[in-house]
Amino acid sequence: YNSEEEKVNAIPDEDYLMLCTNNSYVKKLQLPKTQNRGGKGISVGKLKEDDYVIKSTILNSRDSIFIFTAEGNVYKFKVYEIPTHTTNNLGTNIKTIINNETIISMIPVKDEDIENDSIKIMCATELNRIKLVNMCEFKNVRNNGILFTRLEEGDRVINVEKIDTEVHDSIIALNTLGNAIRVKIEDIPVSLRPAFGLSLIHISEPTRHSLI
Repeated sequence: YNSEEEKVNAIPDEDYLMLCTNNSYVKKLQLPKTQNRGGKGISVGKLKEDDYVIKSTILNSRDSIFIFTAEGNVYKFKVYEIPTHTTNNLGTNIKTIINNETIISMIPVKDEDIENDSIKIMCATELNRIKLVNMCEFKNVRNNGILFTRLEEGDRVINVEKIDTEVHDSIIALNTLGNAIRVKIEDIPVSLRPAFGLSLIHISEPTRHSLI
């Protein structure tokens, strides 16, 4: 092929179910057939005895997949480069590729998302920090990873979401004490990748929160 674009255009346009497990296995499966009401569902297949699925998403063979870790790094893989598995396979173990880090989120990204100013990556940390980052900041992500947020000592990323600011206008953050706060997305400053996030909920002890 003369260019990356020609290579991508030659790839069959297919959707897949992608699973990511706690033990850093990525499993790419043919999309299950639609079932009628009362259907029994399907098994996601073989997993190690101590393993379980932490994220699942539907994505296209021409998409990229961004994997975010608790340590504040992001790794990028092309969907077509990941083998298609059967339910009898464990999947592809990427633990060595992501330097034994802990996977937090798996987000499909299209090439056009990178140039779309309305699409941001939002991340939340255990010490109540939150940030938005423009997609163009992720233009040079490779599968050897780059930093997507700085963290204070003792902090870790607990959730990452892709946000379209033309569709979403607010988020609700919850903590383990049962407190909730609604924040307008326009009030969350857009930061550079290496920057710290903004303190979101001021309470006496650091507690976890998650995005809805």
